[in-house]
Amino acid sequence: MANLHPEVSKKVKAGEIVREAAGVLGGGGGGGPTMAQAGGGEVSAIPDALSRARDVIGQKLAGGPGA
Repeated sequence: MANLHPEVSKKVKAGEIVREAAGVLGGGGGGGPTMAQAGGGEVSAIPDALSRARDVIGQKLAGGPGA
């Protein structure tokens, strides 16, 4: 689940974060700019999914590739 402040959601959308993380877990998800949820079955990949979420957030806030 991602819940973002409206100011943050101007640069990165909650739905983008959870879709990327859920993809690592073999699942999916979505939602709006400020709130979204997702899931997946590869529980052992949770650390990788969290890392992917951090990467997406960092890239978007920094204005990097795909921002």
